[in-house]
Amino acid sequence: MVTLLGPPVVAHTQEVRMSLATAIDTALAHNEDIQESFRRISASEASVMVAKGAYDLNVFNTSRYGRFNSLDEKDYSTTDLSNAAKSYFRTDTGLRQRVPTGGTLSAYYTSTNEQLLGVYGLRKQRDRNYVTVELAQSLLKGIGDKEARGAITNALLAVHDSEEGRNLVISQVVLEVIRAYWTLEVAQNNLAVGHKILG
Repeated sequence: MVTLLGPPVVAHTQEVRMSLATAIDTALAHNEDIQESFRRISASEASVMVAKGAYDLNVFNTSRYGRFNSLDEKDYSTTDLSNAAKSYFRTDTGLRQRVPTGGTLSAYYTSTNEQLLGVYGLRKQRDRNYVTVELAQSLLKGIGDKEARGAITNALLAVHDSEEGRNLVISQVVLEVIRAYWTLEVAQNNLAVGHKILG
């Protein structure tokens, strides 16, 4: 029995090194500190939106119902009174905008329905519809709306600080990759020189 041996199998391993630019991109893409810095920026930008939301145009609708069981004499005749009461239903629909002084400017449409209950001989129902333009200003807080404007300023500063923190982390990661890359380059050059000397 003859056994034929083939040529010896030699395992060749080829070193693969990524470029410096690829190494930097990879490090930046997988660095948790950088990802966290982007999350902080997103949270800070959301705070800016919340702070500025006070100045957004507000569309509103409010409804209210009320009933009064005791009426003034002008609302009924004492001879025709039987469990007298007055009820009303009111709906306001409109727009409200905050103004730089801290107040609000509103324009809204109002619809009301009033009824006299248990009253005889008088008109028992009345509907009224009207438009109102209203400027409301709080005098106790003063003008300038310092609280809301301060919240916006603080939120913008938080965004700036978050961006600066991100840039600092990115710079540190890039410098670390460059340092490691060139340390490896020097070590390989030294190794090559050693092989030549020993060879």
